[in-house]
Amino acid sequence: MNFSHKIKQARLDQNLTQDWVAKQLHLSRKTISSWENARSYPDIASLVKLSNLYQISLDQLLKEDEAMIKHFQEQSNNHKRNAMIATICYYLNIGLLFFVIINQHWNVSPLLTDSLYLWIINLIILATFYDFGRLSTKLKHFTKSTSKRIQLMGIILLIMTIFLSLFPIGNVTPFLLGKLYGQTFFIVITALSISFAVFGSPQSSK
Repeated sequence: MNFSHKIKQARLDQNLTQDWVAKQLHLSRKTISSWENARSYPDIASLVKLSNLYQISLDQLLKEDEAMIKHFQEQSNNHKRNAMIATICYYLNIGLLFFVIINQHWNVSPLLTDSLYLWIINLIILATFYDFGRLSTKLKHFTKSTSKRIQLMGIILLIMTIFLSLFPIGNVTPFLLGKLYGQTFFIVITALSISFAVFGSPQSSK
């Protein structure tokens, strides 16, 4: 019996509905149905929850299902690859952060522009491969209301910059507006880079 049949049979044996199981796992009924019809597989965290919910060992769930085992092997390999890329980008981010900040104040190298581009590209790669779910233990205070406030501030800033570009006030020239954009962008990128350096260490993602 393969994995999909096992979890479906386990649910039926306990007279549970897909809706109830979905609520216990904080997922949609469609996701549970997809697992039971072998259209997709759960991640490792969901697999453990299923094991506890149905009182079936992981060994029993995975036994004799080669497709399932192969899926988790691929998932594990992808996770290791992403973690390695994120770790490299994390340390590169710290180095570039210090270089850019020092160069901004003392102009020690003519390669500032190139390093800025590399810094931004590295942050994009880091954000792409980083497992943000693992930051939850360090950012428990970061609630939905806080996120909404930040989004609101960003919208207000965007509206203000658009307004100033369409209706210049006093001596606000396109040059000064462009400089303001550049400074704002640099502050945002710096804040993002520092956030990764402080909260996103490889040790915290183990």
